[in-house]
Amino acid sequence: MSTVLRGFVISLSIISLFLSGVAATTRGTGEAAAASTDPRTGMRVALASVFYYKDAAFPTEYANARDAVKMKTSSARLISDGPSNLHPGGRRAVFTCEDTFFGAPKTKLMSELLMFPHRDHYLTFRITYLASHADRAHREIDTFVRGFKLP
Repeated sequence: MSTVLRGFVISLSIISLFLSGVAATTRGTGEAAAASTDPRTGMRVALASVFYYKDAAFPTEYANARDAVKMKTSSARLISDGPSNLHPGGRRAVFTCEDTFFGAPKTKLMSELLMFPHRDHYLTFRITYLASHADRAHREIDTFVRGFKLP
């Protein structure tokens, strides 16, 4: 994933999605940590990284980002891959895996990769969340990504 990180230019590095809405935190702060938990279980529900970069052509970058998910989490299994209707020209891949999450014991997770061309670069979201909150997380992700604006 170092190829992706090399081109990172967005100051937002972590977006915490939670059951009652979306909160953004900047690198090095944990202001949204309490708000990003499920009030019933106390567990954090989702974590996202946002990248804005360009190293190669869109199909190559998308394939590399998709492969990076499997390199980072060897148990990741691709369950869908196709166009995204959230922004023109975008792609969305959804993975499932079982892994630890915020230090909790292994649990079933979903991870989404969303990539969109923007001017000369690509806007990429990698969002991992508890599978038990998939419906809500998916709605929150769609709302957030649709509203994400770059100059």
